Amino acid sequence: MVAAFADELSFRSFVASMTDFALAMGAGFSFLLQAGAAELESRALSLGLQMISFIIEAAVIGLTVGTSLFGAATEVDKRD
Repeated sequence: MVAAFADELSFRSFVASMTDFALAMGAGFSFLLQAGAAELESRALSLGLQMISFIIEAAVIGLTVGTSLFGAATEVDKRD
């Protein structure tokens, strides 16, 4: 987390770094769920895993949009 502030020493940089981390973890977990669903013989369980994967993907997209808007709204312009 310290590296996020080291880039520009701004809150927006920190939010962007945490958003990227959440995006990577969510995408990885979603991929694992979809890969597991492809290997299952049970159609119901496979569909359930794919639905959970879809919900996680939608939440990650919502988190990305939300934190981008929050970061943009909290940025202070320091130009003179």
